[in-house]
Amino acid sequence: MPRRENNENTVSDSDVDAMQRRIRELEEERQDKEAMLRQSQRELQMEQRERAQAERQLADATNLPSGQRVRKRRRPVVESPPASGDEDEPPAEKRAHRDEYLPSADDRKTVADFGRKFAILYGMWFPGAGKSSKVDNVLLLAYDPHFDVTTRFKNDATKAQGQLHDIYELCEGEDLFRYRKDMWFRHDFNYGVRQQVSDTVSRLRGHCWEIFGSEFADHLRDPDERFAHFARRIGYQPATSTAGPCYSRIDCPFLHSSECETFDLDDVYTHDHLWLIFVAITRGPEAARQARISNGETKYTPPNPTKGEDLEITHTTAGAIAACVTFAKYTFSRDTELRAKGAATSINYKTEFDEHLAELLELQRDEVPHIMKLFEDWNYKVFGTKETHDRTHPVTAEERAKEERQRVRAQIRAKLNALRRSGQQGGGGSNAAGLGEEELREQQDDRDANDDE
Repeated sequence: MPRRENNENTVSDSDVDAMQRRIRELEEERQDKEAMLRQSQRELQMEQRERAQAERQLADATNLPSGQRVRKRRRPVVESPPASGDEDEPPAEKRAHRDEYLPSADDRKTVADFGRKFAILYGMWFPGAGKSSKVDNVLLLAYDPHFDVTTRFKNDATKAQGQLHDIYELCEGEDLFRYRKDMWFRHDFNYGVRQQVSDTVSRLRGHCWEIFGSEFADHLRDPDERFAHFARRIGYQPATSTAGPCYSRIDCPFLHSSECETFDLDDVYTHDHLWLIFVAITRGPEAARQARISNGETKYTPPNPTKGEDLEITHTTAGAIAACVTFAKYTFSRDTELRAKGAATSINYKTEFDEHLAELLELQRDEVPHIMKLFEDWNYKVFGTKETHDRTHPVTAEERAKEERQRVRAQIRAKLNALRRSGQQGGGGSNAAGLGEEELREQQDDRDANDDE
């Protein structure tokens, strides 16, 4: 009999995993609700302060005799009504700032969703001097309809204008973009961005078993264990006699499906972990687990509306790929909080994100064949959509030769830019850019081909 009781009380491993998963989901829901409650309380307090200040200004202004000049000395004025909400609202005809737009609850939710969508598809930081990175640096700008997108990464001003164009694209068809300079718009948009980033970093480590599998998840809980198992994976370079330890931006196995330790333009951004992160963001951890098992063939849709459905995210962008790279590097690092610069690793996540985004946008504009195929693969594995670009399927020998020259040109340019930005002057050649003899010959052949054209 005791043996039977033991057998009856035995819980299978699958049941334990299911219970642990449910506990994590409940804990995440509790944290989300607490965060929303705290944010609502802060917003309520802010609105109460604004209302009290407006009512005081109105009471002070209506107490002055008509045509009398305001002087600095104190005058007897009517006391402002309390901000408790017990007093009646002032008459509509006396309301201050009559032309100022008063957003509805739906407007504020829409703007917060714009911020969440921006963090997923376009970026999570805004340009700023030094350590500052404020949404005001973007939203308070004047929109330039003639902005040259090729100059986007020239300086902080052009970066900000480029992000303003991204926000305009998000608001297309909406009348809310013209209110972007209002305090409520800036506050709600920034709240959406920060909340989405926080949700994502919590989800990636909290649901690492579903997203990455037990082989990686078993070592993601402790910072020291993450360094021991994944430091080289995210580009860690030990100290040498001439330089201290650092993290490379381009020589990272986690960027390549082959997990090669040196940068390969033909294989970069193809590792499964990158698009699985995008699946986890848009459709949830369980969808990422199903996609990981089936290599993107299974498109599991949770019973409840997903983040991607709520925000109408239907395709992959260059910013989404760059963001997934940043999220992946942070997830496997020793850092415990995603900031512009990692506290434990000194990885400059903000700078690396900008550099990845700049390269992806440039290669996308040039319609480099394997980069266009990369977007197609991500769209299929994440959203289940199939697209074909004519430029990726040349039909004549002349077109094939032209695209091969474009591929070589893009690869050399990307390597030059990467070496210049990261400050890594690689060996293997006598030239300052670190190119080998074969690449120099290809570069010269490319110039000759351009002359012929």
